[in-house]
Amino acid sequence: MIITPALAARIRPAIDIRIVAVVSLTAAVAVGLAAIWIAAWRGGWSADYRLLGLLVVLGATASHFPVELTPKFKTNTATAVHFAILLLFSPPIAITAVGVSVLAGNGTLALRRNHLGQRRRGIYDTIFNVAQTMIATGVAATVLYSLAGSKGPAVFLIGPDIWGIPAAAAIAYVTTTLLVSIVVGIETARRPWHVFLATQRIDIPAEAALYLIGFVAAVLAVSRPWAPLVMVIPTAVVYLSTKRAVLLYEQTIAAVEAMADLVDKRDRYTAEHSRRVASNAAMIAPAMGLSREDIATIRLAARVHDLGKIALPDA
Repeated sequence: MIITPALAARIRPAIDIRIVAVVSLTAAVAVGLAAIWIAAWRGGWSADYRLLGLLVVLGATASHFPVELTPKFKTNTATAVHFAILLLFSPPIAITAVGVSVLAGNGTLALRRNHLGQRRRGIYDTIFNVAQTMIATGVAATVLYSLAGSKGPAVFLIGPDIWGIPAAAAIAYVTTTLLVSIVVGIETARRPWHVFLATQRIDIPAEAALYLIGFVAAVLAVSRPWAPLVMVIPTAVVYLSTKRAVLLYEQTIAAVEAMADLVDKRDRYTAEHSRRVASNAAMIAPAMGLSREDIATIRLAARVHDLGKIALPDA
């Protein structure tokens, strides 16, 4: 999960102090968690740094292919890479490597600009994305190694201890999604819980598939260091299917609204009628204390409230 574009307000002259506070706190927790793991780890420190470097590059590359689920809430396929890193390497190395990968991805994105000429990543975006991913990895490692009691790479867990792997995946997902939801909620004046729920229909299946891909890639990489390159194929499939699902949802709404416009155009006295009703409904709904998701549903319902007229004869 990532938050983008800039967390800093692009129009307002000052940055929301709440954003500064949340980003600063998130960064402090990430550094503290990494330091605790470095001090507490009693397992091995050896690692295949060529494999680690490959995974870091793959994770950074994945940052350049996001899918927007809701305004300012995006996901990408780096989840599979980060989970593979967690399973293959000791927690201190994994937390650091994941942070470096996200930093590299966001840093290179900062060199690119969107269609408005704005940088695709700002300083607060980058700090938050690095920190929240490190926290998710650290918390997942805590769950994984607490349950398994292992002193080596988690990918070697077998028998009764293997259930710690899906538990770690679940806690990593919940941690990163909640952290992103909090910041997006502040940025968009929405309740974090509503932001969280609005993404789950598409996000949970995609993320579950990515964690599974990361697990399989980690198992294969133990004997075949080049295996992570193969996981690019199923990861690309997940990316394309997620993007297609979001696009299908948007196109469905656009098609329904186009039908509503067709009804309005049949009678010059009711031209733009459904648009006006939708606009009025969208202004009244917030005053009733409804959530953004409910407001969107009401606005769409208002747009199509006369859709049944499309079957009536002109006479």
